[in-house]
Amino acid sequence: MLRKTESRKRVEEELEERGMLLVEGSNEFPSVAGLQADNPGKVGGFSWDSAPAHALAQGLAQDREVVRLNLYRGKDTLVHQRLWPALNSIATFNVESVSSGAAGLKPKKLYFAVQDDPGISGEELKSEFEQDGGGRGYGFVLADLQALLCIVNEARTDTPSALPSDLVWYHWKRGRVSRMLGSGEPPPIKDAIKIMMSAALPGTKSKPVALFPCLKLAIKASSETGN
Repeated sequence: MLRKTESRKRVEEELEERGMLLVEGSNEFPSVAGLQADNPGKVGGFSWDSAPAHALAQGLAQDREVVRLNLYRGKDTLVHQRLWPALNSIATFNVESVSSGAAGLKPKKLYFAVQDDPGISGEELKSEFEQDGGGRGYGFVLADLQALLCIVNEARTDTPSALPSDLVWYHWKRGRVSRMLGSGEPPPIKDAIKIMMSAALPGTKSKPVALFPCLKLAIKASSETGN
């Protein structure tokens, strides 16, 4: 195990070099937990020994150059600022696609519920989803919208819990990445996809959508148009 100052420095260097790091371990991609244990490929779910990784990730996510979201394989990921323009391009494309119904009726309804009522709580969002005939599957639809980078969450100030029902939700433009980038022109979606894939380790055989679920709609649209 590396000393605290050494592990933080190593995590910061790896994050800047690679553009992103998982928080928890993976046998195919470096993680904060693995780097702290001096074993970048360390595998494991949340447990007492990965708590320091979450603490460090939370601290790094307060930095102006780092954001924390569900990205690589839909898992908890730290993303360096140099990848933000690509993220924003993909998110902008996905928001337009979801708004048009390309992801289905349920994601569209849930997205507009967030857009029309910024800061809506998870409890209110679930209630509206169910009252509007959403039926079962609220959690899956919510997770899909997060994975597509269409919505972001913030902790409620009146509760310390981080359960989905105890968060407040905003559309992507309210999120830190979009706000920090301002109104600059994002890279074309094709370039954004290439940038994201370049962050994956060389030799990875998984399909792009498996590595980055946020690419699902863009890749599907590209295949349908033949581009």
